[in-house]
Amino acid sequence: MTDEPPAAAQRAAAAQRAAACGEGPAWAEQLRDSFAAAKADLGDADESGPGWDDWSVRAERVVREPGRAQRGDRIRLAALATCAAACLYPPASRGAAAGRLARLVAHRADYAPDVVEPAAALARLADLPREMREPGPRLWAASLEVDTAELAAVANLAGEGGTDALDRFEDLCRRGRCWARPAEPWPLSADVPPDVRRWVLGAIVVGECASEDEAQALAEAFLTGRRAPSAGLLVVTVGIPGSGKTTWIERHLGRELIISMDRMREATLGDASDQSQNELIYRRSIFAIASALDAGKRAVFDATNYDRERRAMLRRVAARADARVVMIYFDVSLDEALRRNLGRARTVPCDVVRLAYRRLDPPRPDEADDVLVVSPAWAEARHWRFGRDRWVWDARPAADVAAAIG
Repeated sequence: MTDEPPAAAQRAAAAQRAAACGEGPAWAEQLRDSFAAAKADLGDADESGPGWDDWSVRAERVVREPGRAQRGDRIRLAALATCAAACLYPPASRGAAAGRLARLVAHRADYAPDVVEPAAALARLADLPREMREPGPRLWAASLEVDTAELAAVANLAGEGGTDALDRFEDLCRRGRCWARPAEPWPLSADVPPDVRRWVLGAIVVGECASEDEAQALAEAFLTGRRAPSAGLLVVTVGIPGSGKTTWIERHLGRELIISMDRMREATLGDASDQSQNELIYRRSIFAIASALDAGKRAVFDATNYDRERRAMLRRVAARADARVVMIYFDVSLDEALRRNLGRARTVPCDVVRLAYRRLDPPRPDEADDVLVVSPAWAEARHWRFGRDRWVWDARPAADVAAAIG
């Protein structure tokens, strides 16, 4: 906590945010320090790359771009991180590295999730306008995370595509029905309910549907095979160690059935900190979740769940039980997570926290019926729902957590 008066603290935070976007006095030096510190936390930097002098030239172009004031902070942060990654990382890992850089610097500049996560996703996907040749699952999945028009703006600012490439990208997006809006590559019948639309879209973006007929057939099969509405509900926490998941869950959902990896380790191995049998503990946790949902019960899975592919198993388990899925994303900076971790009775190795931060995949709206976003930057959780709030910056305040979860 700071001892500064609120006005002074707000001015300091504003100055830090301005520096992160290339504004204010000494912005270049502050940005250089931020990205240099990021190398230590994120790793994998390529010291043989062109280095900071070349990065400064590229960053200057981003910051001095005409019309810069009209561009959102998330666009500038993403473009600057893309420029830095091009100078620090080998091509094969550049996109992922740019996303991590953008998230780290945005967090350190005290931005809220509605800037942090779009900036990270835009930076990670900045090479897409140059690479895409036809509409397809990768493009549709990207449109669920970012505004594709903003993605083109980032690519343009960062020098990731010429005019022809950007024009082609816009044309591809319009053909794929995802220019400046989330994907709807093949419109389904009007009588298909929102939860089925979500599952079909999830199948499309992972490549399980390749045509409009297949998408409609999947929706019809889902509707034909579904049982009576289930009372089952699965709440899934998503966040790195030290992000406050367990404390928040116990405060707001303490009366629910909580299935915790730590509790399962304690019951199975006699030690909640024993990481030697994680696959066994995960399988037992999944079995407990499936048993609860099949019985029409509500369950909270308290674990990091920061990997999107890993979360796919949870979605399949819920789908088999016709249960709703709510994900709660805990947006916390790496610095704050490390600080909290060191203050706990049972700490996690700091390298484990850093690794989780590097691999973090925030929820996409096609993964759950509802998403709650919890952040120190917001006084209360915010509600983000498929079919209503399709991008995180549209999330609405949710003063009543129980009502938001249902």
